Amino acid sequence: MTLTAVEKSLLRTLVWFDLLHYPLTETECWYYLYQAPADLVEVNLIQIESALKSLLKAGRVESLDGFWQLAGSHLSRTARFERARWAIAKRQRAVKGAKLMSYLPWVRFVGLVNTVALEVPSQASDIDLFIILQPGRLWLGRLVVVLAAHLRGWRQYGRQVRDRLCLSFFVTADQLKLQSLAYSDDPYLKFWIASVVPLLDVGIYRQWQRENEWITESLPNIKSVWQRSNDLTPNLALVEQTALANHSQRLVEKLFGGSFGDWCERWAENLQRPRLERYLGTKLNDGSGAVVITKQVMKLHLNDRRLKFASDWRQKLAELQLS
Repeated sequence: MTLTAVEKSLLRTLVWFDLLHYPLTETECWYYLYQAPADLVEVNLIQIESALKSLLKAGRVESLDGFWQLAGSHLSRTARFERARWAIAKRQRAVKGAKLMSYLPWVRFVGLVNTVALEVPSQASDIDLFIILQPGRLWLGRLVVVLAAHLRGWRQYGRQVRDRLCLSFFVTADQLKLQSLAYSDDPYLKFWIASVVPLLDVGIYRQWQRENEWITESLPNIKSVWQRSNDLTPNLALVEQTALANHSQRLVEKLFGGSFGDWCERWAENLQRPRLERYLGTKLNDGSGAVVITKQVMKLHLNDRRLKFASDWRQKLAELQLS
């Protein structure tokens, strides 16, 4: 069977989500359609439907009640539904966390990421958040967020994992473009950016989207969805910052502004850095660095699996003669 560009892209996409044990709907196949430079074409949902039917006829994919997956992958829509049910309570906790953070100084954005964003968490998993802070307040902002979540009993630490907030990824609003964190072959980060669910947005999310349009070189349909969504609603976030929260946030930011705030930022860094620096240089089995600490980025993922996923994906694509 000679594959069309759309069929090749669909198989690439389904291979990726097969690694995540995640069958896709037709709409998701279109949204997450991963296109190689040689196969980059404009695709609509009708073409996706036609290409899926062609691949189904050829025995390359399977369909069950509207969900699509690779032939023989043994994925289950029942398992996806079960994981989606687990995600409900975790999302509710994430929304509560975002409401709390709407009162906290220097917080500009809170996004839900990883398995809960995709609605495929395990029952025991935590809740990963991506947080954007005011420039120059990385350490102070992180300290306030971590303390607030800890005092509410919501923070993930040690063996306290299930349904806890994982506060491991912070950037400042002058470092919105995440391409500098990407490996040379990093489909994971591209799909990760595409799946971020905005929980709280204090006027930064659209700029973040613009800064990360570099992913549309591989995921071109993302851009049109972002643009259409922004045209339909002024704020896509699930949590709206109240006037009281906005006032509280701005008041504290004013009190801790200027040179006094800068001194507090250095104090917060001196307090936290010794505990975090022990993780700097952490290497995984594949030799990749897992922790990044700069003036604008704090990424504390000790189990960064991006290179492993990329390797497994490329291997499967080679087996299917799609490399």
